[in-house]
Amino acid sequence: MPDAPEPGRLDLDRYSEALRRWLYDRVVQIHFSPSDSTLAPDEAALQVLCVLGRWFAVWTDPEQPPAMPAQLRFQVVRIEVSREDPADIQLYAV
Repeated sequence: MPDAPEPGRLDLDRYSEALRRWLYDRVVQIHFSPSDSTLAPDEAALQVLCVLGRWFAVWTDPEQPPAMPAQLRFQVVRIEVSREDPADIQLYAV
């Protein structure tokens, strides 16, 4: 992965574009891997953003009808440092 964070504990407290890109790539690996998903990150409009000091990943299922309530069309997960591996992340449902 390009611009991967330094080895050791991952620091999600400071925003950087390199970190945002690394998190994006890692979310793709975790959630959009070919064996887990038929949906590509671009098709799902995947976004990784930092809001009020917290990191989130948001995507939509383009196969869902637009009339569906937003909570059923959009997936939102909180990105946190993994408890098992402090150099990696874990995704939590919001």
